[in-house]
Amino acid sequence: MQHVLFSFDPYMPHGYCYLWNSGLVGLHVISDLLIALSYLSIPFTLAYFVFKRRDLPFHWIFVCFGIFILACGATHAMEIWTLWHADYWTSGAIKAITAAASVPTAMLLVKLVPQALALPSPAALRLEIAERKRAEEALSLAKIELEQRVEERTWELRKVNEDLVREIDQRKHLEQTLKDSEQQLRLAQEAAGLGVWDWDPRADKIAWSPQHFRIFGLDANLGPFDLASAIALIQPDDRLAVRLAVREALRPGGELEVEYRIPGTAGQARWLMSKGQTHCDHAGKPFRMIGVTLDVTERREAAEELRRSEVRFRLLVEGIADYAIFMLDPEGFVTSWNSGAERIKGYQAQEIIGQHFSRFYGDDDLRQGKPAMALRKAAIDGRFEEDGWRLRKDGSRFRSNAILTALHDQRGELIGFAKITRDLTESRRAEEAVQAAQAELARVVRATSLGELTASIAHEINQPLAAIVNNANASRRLLTTPEPDLEEVRQAVNDIAEAGTRAGEVISRVRALLKKTTPERNPLNINQVVHETLALIPGVVEKQHVLVEMDLLPAPPPVLGDRVQLQQVLLNLIMNGIEAMHSSLDRPRVLMIRSDAREAQLEVAVQDSGPGIDPQQVPHIFDTFFSTKANGMGMGLSISRSIIEAHRGRLWTSFDPAVNGATFHFSLPAMG
Repeated sequence: MQHVLFSFDPYMPHGYCYLWNSGLVGLHVISDLLIALSYLSIPFTLAYFVFKRRDLPFHWIFVCFGIFILACGATHAMEIWTLWHADYWTSGAIKAITAAASVPTAMLLVKLVPQALALPSPAALRLEIAERKRAEEALSLAKIELEQRVEERTWELRKVNEDLVREIDQRKHLEQTLKDSEQQLRLAQEAAGLGVWDWDPRADKIAWSPQHFRIFGLDANLGPFDLASAIALIQPDDRLAVRLAVREALRPGGELEVEYRIPGTAGQARWLMSKGQTHCDHAGKPFRMIGVTLDVTERREAAEELRRSEVRFRLLVEGIADYAIFMLDPEGFVTSWNSGAERIKGYQAQEIIGQHFSRFYGDDDLRQGKPAMALRKAAIDGRFEEDGWRLRKDGSRFRSNAILTALHDQRGELIGFAKITRDLTESRRAEEAVQAAQAELARVVRATSLGELTASIAHEINQPLAAIVNNANASRRLLTTPEPDLEEVRQAVNDIAEAGTRAGEVISRVRALLKKTTPERNPLNINQVVHETLALIPGVVEKQHVLVEMDLLPAPPPVLGDRVQLQQVLLNLIMNGIEAMHSSLDRPRVLMIRSDAREAQLEVAVQDSGPGIDPQQVPHIFDTFFSTKANGMGMGLSISRSIIEAHRGRLWTSFDPAVNGATFHFSLPAMG
């Protein structure tokens, strides 16, 4: 009989075996359904577990159990199916598959049991885990300790590396410093004129620097010398001394220092000085001598000239009779005395040497401590100068000018003082007489200049006088009218007062220039002095058709001076410029007055557009009695220069071929 799968004939469903008892059928259905669902869920759980734990040993057994349990779950599902459908061949096939899965699984499980038994127990695993934890902790501690050691070693290496980098930088800096020092030394040697030489006594070879060749006047390409060739360059009279000096220096610690001559240009010998240091080996034998050579011709000549100068100075000091020149020690006691001191102070050298210089001071000066103060100021400032009354040997007093100079040695220590005293008694009297004569001469020149300006001054005075007369006549006419205009009369009277004031100012300026008074030094505005001077000569300017232009500083610094004397200087320069332009017919007559401030000096310039000054006359233009005018006295510029120099200023003329005319300048110290 042939059977076909899924064929129900001739079988009946399994429910007939349960007589379709609903309770029994339900019991089997529910039980088989739950078993099937459980069996079906277990393989998926095992598959998920195996997928997540790839590191488990014997993971294939989980796969086998999963297939076996899945097949078992399918048999229980077929039990439910066969209750209603007699599909027993399918059920048997599923059971066969289950058997096929269970038999290998059982066999593999039996084979796996010894291997599973060899696996450690949970207690052993816990112990192993504890050991592993302890090992891991020890390893962690070792790792931390190792990291600390590595960190410490890294820090040490970093520090060593930093020290090494720092040392490398220091070495580079030292190398660069050494190079710079060598370069500076070479430049310093060349700048100082030093020639360097290096002698090897064993090979008898001397190496010269380029500067050394230049000192001897030789070509640097000649190459090294031996000792004999070098000495042959020296003048014959000095060769023996050089040989002896070299022989004496050839010993441990030996030093060479010798001066000698070599032939120079024009038959003049030049003096050289060589210094060297000997270097020896351990056996004390010299193997090297290094030194320098310097041309000392100028120094020897200077020393000889100094010696001759000292002799001349000594003779000069001893022969000067107008100045008291003597020396003091640091405490102020006299150590030397010249003939001038004998004449001025009356003491012989043997009387005063060893005595204190304070005996030249009066009682008042001694009470004020002036001798000690003079020594102290000279020691601090290096020089002290004072004027005062001093005593002679006979007790008489004289006016003196004394200069006290501190003397120091090469180390800067005070070794004494040099004092020069000048008798000012006669010179002061002569200066006062000269100053009086100059003042009188200046007044005469001012009078002469004003004499030449008489017409202009008369014109200046006539103008306000004419205005006074006209306004007075007009006032008289207005007052005779029946109803006089008092406002016009008042205006005329005001004009009369202003004209009288102008006339008085002109007369006052003339009187000030002519007045014989002592010069007064007051702060002055130079612009105001210029305008006051021009106010004296408006008639001359108008008559000569001169255009006066001014370029003055808006706010010039004040100067300390005598107003009348500075007006006289400006008047002289302006009148000279106007007279110089008298013959200028082909160009405008322009007189330019400028002021400028530079380097604490206030400068004023007066420039005309005349024919200028002959360059050959410029050196004599300020000489007394020298004049470029036919009727000139030759005193104006000379006195003007004296006035400016008395104000501690300077008066000069500049010559520029590109500019027409002449320019005179004078400068005065500006007040701070």
